[in-house]
Order: sequence, then structure tokens, then C-alpha cells
Amino acid sequence: MRDLLIDPQQRKRTSTMHFKALYSSPPQPFLDSMAPETKMNKRPNGVLDSSGMDEPSSSLSPAAKRNRYHEVGDSHHKMGPNNSNWQGSRIFLTVVFPSGERQNIHLTDTTTVKALFVLMDSKGFDPKDHVLFRHSDGIYGVESSHLTLRDLRFSKRELIRVRQKF
Repeated sequence: MRDLLIDPQQRKRTSTMHFKALYSSPPQPFLDSMAPETKMNKRPNGVLDSSGMDEPSSSLSPAAKRNRYHEVGDSHHKMGPNNSNWQGSRIFLTVVFPSGERQNIHLTDTTTVKALFVLMDSKGFDPKDHVLFRHSDGIYGVESSHLTLRDLRFSKRELIRVRQKF
């Protein structure tokens, strides 16, 4: 009830002062109380070092340090196509069959075109007699089944038509 009697400007000043008192001074590090041999020093790039001495910064350029593909110790920190855990970008495909049926599927861009031929075969369309037609890029037959969707530069959303060979 008392807070309601304070004018809004006074309330704003009080809350601002309270906020500044809590957060204006940085917390004191507890590292100063440690024994000198276990004291942690900050390296120039902001990483803590337990050796007690500052190490020179690495030879990587600032752009390379921001790059997510460089190694950060263990290989599980790598994020790139050379890592076996990497799955690639997701692609949403709509496959239209000659019968008029449409099938929507989500694939990664590391998937080969062979998967589309397997889907085509499961619907009763022989891959030897049919091709995949992509409006923007061309026609893909069985001979291109080893290529990945990334190799063919598929976008995140594609429409593929199954057509009979001429």
C-alpha cells in the first residue's frame, strides 16, 4: 500500500538505484585466494589456463577462430561434412508420380539420388523406364544415382516429378 503513494518517478529512481547497486560492480574472482601454483590465468583469447603462465594466442586468424569447422580439441567438437556424426541440411521434397500421387518427404542433403529411385521402385515405377525430372536443373537417370542432393545443389524445398523415359 505504501508503494502506491510513491510517485512513479521516485519509484523508477529507486528501482534503478537498486539495480545498479546489485549489478554495477563485477563479482570478485575467487581465484585470488588459491595457492599460486594452482592459480588460473586468463589467456589473451579469454580461455582459462591452469599452467600459471599466459600462453601466446594461436596462429589462427580471427575469422578462423569464429569458424565452426576448426578443431577444438576432440573430434566431437567438429561440425562439418568430414565428421561422421554430421547429418547435413534438411531438404523437403515433394515427389509427383505419373499416376498423380504426391509424396512429401524430408531428407538430408547427404542423401544420394538412389534413395529416390528406391522410393520410385516401391511405388511400382521401374527406375530403368522412368527418370527424375527437376524443373530448374534437368533430368536424372539411374546413372546419376551415386550423386548426393548437395552435389546436385538441391534447395531446402524441391519439387521432383517422375516421368517415363522418352
